[in-house]
Order: sequence, then structure tokens, then C-alpha cells
Amino acid sequence: STFNRSVLLTDSAYTVALSLREMQSLGLSSRKFGNVQNAGYGGRFTANSAAYTLFADTGGGSPSSNCQFGQGAPSGSPEAKPGNCVYNAGTDGIVRSYTFSRGYTISQICGTTVSTGAEYCSNDSTPLTALDIVFVRSNTTDSIMTGQRSGVSVPLSKAEIYIRDAEGVSTRGICVSQVGQVSVALTSCP
Repeated sequence: STFNRSVLLTDSAYTVALSLREMQSLGLSSRKFGNVQNAGYGGRFTANSAAYTLFADTGGGSPSSNCQFGQGAPSGSPEAKPGNCVYNAGTDGIVRSYTFSRGYTISQICGTTVSTGAEYCSNDSTPLTALDIVFVRSNTTDSIMTGQRSGVSVPLSKAEIYIRDAEGVSTRGICVSQVGQVSVALTSCP
């Protein structure tokens, strides 16, 4: 049964990684979402949750300092981007929501800041409460990652999502780099 648990946990981690790859493909191809052209696509992750959301970044109000691509472009131009590179419930489009089975949960989320290189996690004294990973077309970096910390968006250069089995014995990591590499680690991200 230990082997079966390990295989199923690894399978769940690869499902998350493939979900992110799907969002990456949609974002880089500028797939239209509803009536919105050129939306970014991404995922919203929170710790101690059995679910995550894949979304189209179609709204969200004012531009974000970590989402500099296409926000000053004239509306309707090929370079214009509608979103703000973070998940905004109610204004962003939901592509799909996933819920883990077998008692698996996202046990921890972590990110490395762009400005200082400090790592913040969901189990810190000032925790990372949410993690957004967004992929948009026409930028020099493949992914835009943002952590929410004390209600403030923190631009990240690296993101980590850890999934734990129901017994709390094993974890798998999903690692995302700023250049868009998505990988699965058996223990922790490098």
C-alpha cells in the first residue's frame, strides 16, 4: 500500500504540473477567452487546500507592478493585455477547478522574491497566503509569479507547490521557474 500511495501522490503532482503546462500553452498562444483577446492564463494555489483554480486573467482592475507587459498598449492593439497577472475572483474567467481526491492537499506554497531573493512560505510567521502563476504572450520572461503576503502582492522569480498525502507522510513538489520550466520533485524543489 505504501508503493500505491507513492505512485498516486506522484500522479497527482504530475496532474498539477500538466495543468500549469496547459495554462502556459494557452497563455503563450494568446487564446481568446470568451470575448477577451490576449488574456494571460494561470493557476491560483493556496496552502492547506484540497483544490486549485485555473483561470484566464481577463480583469482585475488597475495594472499590477509585477505585470508590466502590454498594460500601456492601446486597447484593441495586438500588444494589449486585459488582466493584472493575479487571480481576481469575480472578474477573471475560470477555466477549470480541480479538487484532489484520496485526502491529498496542497500542504505548502513557497516563492522566492525578485527584489531580494528571500524565500517566503505559507508556514512562515508572515505567511505567503496565495500563489498565482500566470503565463502571457510576448514577454521576456515566460511566467509571472506573484505571492500574496499580508494582503500585498510580492513578485516572485520561483514558485513551489507541495502536495501531501492523506497520512501526512509523503510530499511531492511542483517547481516553476521564471523562464517557465515546470517540474516535479520527489521531495523538495532545488
